[in-house]
Amino acid sequence: MLTKSVLAVLSALAAIVVCEATLRLFFPKYESVAEGRHYHADISRIWSPIPNSSHVRARPDTGAYVSVIYNELGMRQHRPFDADELSQATNIAFFGDSFTENRDIRSAYSFTASLDYLLNLREGTVFNVLNFGVAGYGTGQQFISYQQFEHRDELDYVVYVFCDNDVKDFYRRGLFSLDESGELVANTDYRTSSWRSMLSRLHLTYLVLDVVQRVESRSMG
Repeated sequence: MLTKSVLAVLSALAAIVVCEATLRLFFPKYESVAEGRHYHADISRIWSPIPNSSHVRARPDTGAYVSVIYNELGMRQHRPFDADELSQATNIAFFGDSFTENRDIRSAYSFTASLDYLLNLREGTVFNVLNFGVAGYGTGQQFISYQQFEHRDELDYVVYVFCDNDVKDFYRRGLFSLDESGELVANTDYRTSSWRSMLSRLHLTYLVLDVVQRVESRSMG
């Protein structure tokens, strides 16, 4: 009985390894959500981009390679924003998730770079359009990003790009809760369990979730 149990466990582990390797090599659809090596572990935001870093990833739809570049503030942008520059310009900050960060376009720049360029075409005006978008962030993590930004007092306009999955991410992350009086309270003791961290790195996890969601949507339809 023990031998059969061990063989069953080893067979299951081998199947998981083969499936995971196959997904990573031939179907990199889930790379954008599973690959965490391009982020810092962050106790208050769970993860945050690594400043002054760059990497190349494959687009999930076409497989074309995309250059992803972060500046010294950990933003996916083509230029730096130092303190002196922020104090002498009109600053517009965009907070959001992967839609705002946009790691899937065939460009080293996020979509806010176009607005940054166009606003500065007119002589005599200086604008900084800062992109705080991070893949997988809900409104809770976005708000904490704003709170932690060293020069947030220099931000003249703050825009939250809201997508429908942000509500789910807000509750799923557990970064905030309600106290007895109904006030929003930050959960400073948030910790990600080791098993959840491990599962979140597997492409196979997102394949299973994808299949389950498709089955549920069909049953509801």
